[in-house]
Amino acid sequence: MIGADNQALEFLVANRSSLFAGVPIVFCSVDDYSPDMLKGQRDITGVTGELDFEGTISLARRLHPGIGSVREMGMDTEYIGLVPLFWPHATEGDRLSLI
Repeated sequence: MIGADNQALEFLVANRSSLFAGVPIVFCSVDDYSPDMLKGQRDITGVTGELDFEGTISLARRLHPGIGSVREMGMDTEYIGLVPLFWPHATEGDRLSLI
């Protein structure tokens, strides 16, 4: 079974014995991962979805040196407005704005 986000992993772990007994689980895009999320179960592996706004914006600026401003846009209210928290070295010159 493959689960893509925290809610999917939680569902798979909680319902594995009754719906997917003996089936390995692979997860991706899980935020704030902790081994406790697996509830002691085995044959579960995957990758996390750590956010790296600063690294992403720095890479964009290196690839496109003429960038004049950076704007944050998203539909997931969980992340809207978080760029300043994850990009603590942003300055007024970065012209970061929320759309």
